[in-house]
Amino acid sequence: MSNIFATDVQKQFYMEGLQDNLRDSVPMLLVSEVETENAEYIVNRYGADVDAQSTKNSLYRRATGFSYSADKKSIDEIATATDVILYQELMREGFDIVADRQDKHAYALRKAIHRHSVNTAVQSAGSTLDNEVLAGNTSAGTPITLTSSNPDEVTAAIVQILQEENAYGEQTPFVMMTPRQAKFFNVFAQGAGFSVADRALTNSIFTVAGGTRVVRGAQNFGGLDVIVTNEMPRAVVLTFADETDETDTIVIKVGADTVTLTCDASPDGAGDYDQGASAAETIEAAVALINNSEGTLASTISATGEYYELSAANRAIFDRAYVRARKLSSTTMEITAFEKLVVTETGDEVTVGTHKEYMLAGAYNAVTVALPTKGMRSDEKPLAAAVGGTGTHGFELTTLQMHDAVVWTNNAGKLVAVPCV
Repeated sequence: MSNIFATDVQKQFYMEGLQDNLRDSVPMLLVSEVETENAEYIVNRYGADVDAQSTKNSLYRRATGFSYSADKKSIDEIATATDVILYQELMREGFDIVADRQDKHAYALRKAIHRHSVNTAVQSAGSTLDNEVLAGNTSAGTPITLTSSNPDEVTAAIVQILQEENAYGEQTPFVMMTPRQAKFFNVFAQGAGFSVADRALTNSIFTVAGGTRVVRGAQNFGGLDVIVTNEMPRAVVLTFADETDETDTIVIKVGADTVTLTCDASPDGAGDYDQGASAAETIEAAVALINNSEGTLASTISATGEYYELSAANRAIFDRAYVRARKLSSTTMEITAFEKLVVTETGDEVTVGTHKEYMLAGAYNAVTVALPTKGMRSDEKPLAAAVGGTGTHGFELTTLQMHDAVVWTNNAGKLVAVPCV
């Protein structure tokens, strides 16, 4: 056997099977519209009509903002997976290496697609239920402190917001939460009276097949379908009073791993970001470094000189936890991750806000996840000595899937982001 795929037919089966696995990715795709046929989600030949998308439904048909000036909507994210396959594996009789790698790559890719989709949905949600809104005031961004006594109040507020946005249609709206958050809902349910407690103790109010899939009728709390998943974003906001001083650091810990970013007027080492002349410029450089927005190779300077890319090992840590950043204003930025997140800063110009763990509630199919019908690409190449070591023979299999999460403006109101601590 000279390569991974014995024939082009076998490779085609692999490609189609992998894409099929992505079509029913869990858990985010359980609650989203998955678009695979309409190419206009990916390439809009009429141009982006932002004004029309931002108007009420009744006005949408009368909008005339289409133009040919910007005829493409770029794919926002590209999920990739790579695998080293040795000849000794290919030589084992009765072992279907292609099927094995399909399962492995499908898991890696659909996790990346879920993370991008839920992150986009949280950031694009039309409503935020925070501590201030829960108390009947204007939102100020303070996360809700979940306890065993307030899940009913939180759920009632979510339902109110969704009802006001006409989010109740053919299906009951959903709420996605982490196991830590679900603990408080379970404890509340078990002490909330005979009817609720009996249901929780006999059937478990959070009965979910496999931990991710909604079972209709078996899992509902306060009028919401409940999905419990580890794959929810954690976030923290950093507020800058000015540009940070040279040698000041932003330390990002995800899980058990720590990555240090260093402010430098002339970035020249892995993990350096440009000091800039203002807080806004410092933030832009730090965000560019965290996201590697210029696709710079490991431990090299970016084309604009804004940052010096992380080492390969540290970039792998960020990729594993899906660490991302975005500029919120000229003085604030947000860092998100899909593992336990702890951010600290060593200077005196930055205030690190409260670390939050999000819940997401909304109407089913308020989010569109666009997966191109033929968007999958698979390549194999001889295993380089640098990868496998001298005397090691085999192939490197790489798989790529373009994807996007589209939250149309008219549906954003049917999504509620709930920051919690």
